Amino acid sequence: MWNDFEIYVLDPDNGTLQLVTRLGTAVTGAAWHPSGRDLIYSTNDSISAIELDDRDERNNFELTRLTGIKGFYVDQSAETLLLIGAAGSRKGIFERDL
Repeated sequence: MWNDFEIYVLDPDNGTLQLVTRLGTAVTGAAWHPSGRDLIYSTNDSISAIELDDRDERNNFELTRLTGIKGFYVDQSAETLLLIGAAGSRKGIFERDL
């Protein structure tokens, strides 16, 4: 689950929410990584992955930085990130190897 500035994991067995991260900029999208170990989320100008394992502390990795990110998709093989956004004057669908 996510709202404008926070991302949570919901435990369906007992209905509890666990905060994954809180940001100072608006979250525009969030999705599970196919491995189930990470969550990928977007803001208006970046896409990042955050580990769900919080035994020590969660590692947060910026995957790409573009402007005007409109959406993203991770293929089921977890090898490619597809996104819609802009890089300078170029707008369109971009891909990044994971």
